[in-house]
Amino acid sequence: MRILILLFSLIYYVDASAQVKDSVYINKQNKLVLKSAPKQSDRSLIMLDGKSYSGRLEDIDVFGIDHFSVMKAEDAVSVFGEEGKNGAVLFAMINEDRLKMSTERFKSIAEFVKTKKPLVVINHVTYKGNLEAISPYAIQNVDILQANDAVSRFGASAHNGAVLISTTQKINNITGLLN
Repeated sequence: MRILILLFSLIYYVDASAQVKDSVYINKQNKLVLKSAPKQSDRSLIMLDGKSYSGRLEDIDVFGIDHFSVMKAEDAVSVFGEEGKNGAVLFAMINEDRLKMSTERFKSIAEFVKTKKPLVVINHVTYKGNLEAISPYAIQNVDILQANDAVSRFGASAHNGAVLISTTQKINNITGLLN
């Protein structure tokens, strides 16, 4: 659902007068990219959870976005007045309770990995990096396999079980950071 919203919401680009506007788009690596216009006068109205945001788009944690919508200038002016003259981007961030639950669950999984030393597989690739370097926002799904199931699936290297993690983006196996 998020991808559909993102794809249909990507309407910012260079306008007819060649002024560079704020950019919200998906790059070739399927990552959401947010870029602020170089000049403050060209910036769109940015709303985070219904409140005006004056910071840079690049400072918004894309993994904390639940959904967003983009308004063309004429629509934004009708809703927000002169502040919306360059359009508006409305972000709804992940609910704090949901975020806290995801973060706590991920910390407990990271602790489990430290103590039990299971095989860690991220996006179908064996992972040896620091699990704590991965943003909990990037985690899409986690499955834990008991030793017997893990060994039958992955061999002797999974004798302590396995943690299977799916992420919303590709993880660099060396640094543990999102690519």
